[in-house]
Amino acid sequence: MLKKLSNQFSGKAFSQTVIVLIIFLLALISRLWHLWDVPPSMIHDELNYVMSAKSIFYSGEVIPQTASSLFSFSEKDYDVVISEIPQYLVALFIGPFRLNQFTARLPYAVISSFSVVLLYLVARRLLGRRVGIICGVVGAFNPWSIHLGRTALEVNFATLFYLAGFYFVLLGGWKKMIYALIFFILMFFSYLGAKLHF
Repeated sequence: MLKKLSNQFSGKAFSQTVIVLIIFLLALISRLWHLWDVPPSMIHDELNYVMSAKSIFYSGEVIPQTASSLFSFSEKDYDVVISEIPQYLVALFIGPFRLNQFTARLPYAVISSFSVVLLYLVARRLLGRRVGIICGVVGAFNPWSIHLGRTALEVNFATLFYLAGFYFVLLGGWKKMIYALIFFILMFFSYLGAKLHF
């Protein structure tokens, strides 16, 4: 039993796990550092998603005068159009906690950190281990990626789903293509700009 366990923690699988963990932690630390005050305030798009998530947690509905881009057939009077999925995904993480910038942005920072891991996996699959590590570290410290990862915007979900779908396409096989299709559909419903891809 111990020999079998030690075999699991040796060799390529273990080093791969360590690399993924280090890249994830680097990305997470760079996105969590002063998350409560940098950027100093939330823009109106962030507030729409955060307040909709809070409203969904308490009432099951999005905030008034807000409609989703495709499923707004019953809405006649709305001022804001938002994507369909993000507010539902973060409702359980934002809803039960006190509303502040840290709790509102925390799920998005974590999602952005997972996107960096997927960037590493895609680059490793396409270009090799060394280039994958470089891409992962650059993604962890890329200022634009850090900035967007620290905001409560839907682009974080779209990036995660797109990279996950693309990674499954690279793995090949019809079962993996079904997983890729699921992630691409999630991307389609998580970002208004992603609808241009289809």
